[in-house]
Amino acid sequence: MKKRKPKPGLLDREKILGDAVKSVAAELRLVDLSILARMIHLEQHANIADLVASSCELFFREGTLTYGSRAQIDLKWGEAPVVVIDLEFSHRGVNVFFSLELRPLNAAIDIHAVTFNGPSRSPDENTQAMAQALDDARIGAPNLLAARVAAPDATA
Repeated sequence: MKKRKPKPGLLDREKILGDAVKSVAAELRLVDLSILARMIHLEQHANIADLVASSCELFFREGTLTYGSRAQIDLKWGEAPVVVIDLEFSHRGVNVFFSLELRPLNAAIDIHAVTFNGPSRSPDENTQAMAQALDDARIGAPNLLAARVAAPDATA
């Protein structure tokens, strides 16, 4: 099978988004894993949405970073659990649909789609618009210590 080449600017966008949501990932890791696993298994999407909202409230304007109504957990004997939560960012005409993968010591971002309102622009201009929208949506100072502990490799 032929591996697809990433779209122009995708890796830059994932890095920008990952940096922006580090603190949110750190907050989500504070949730007891057994409780989160139960919510995911029982498809308690409203409860997961509340957890995501409370994890975002110190870092993003209300309603700009939300739960995307899908989550999964991979629990295997002898291996670290992996939680994947779909999230949506929407602000200033930029919409990003992505997964946040949480592992015990790091996190990763996988962007599924990005849309931009308005006239068509170059990939670099769109990436800049996304960075500006993320910056404008942020509130308060990022929890740098928690983010560094939660994601030491700076992936997310």
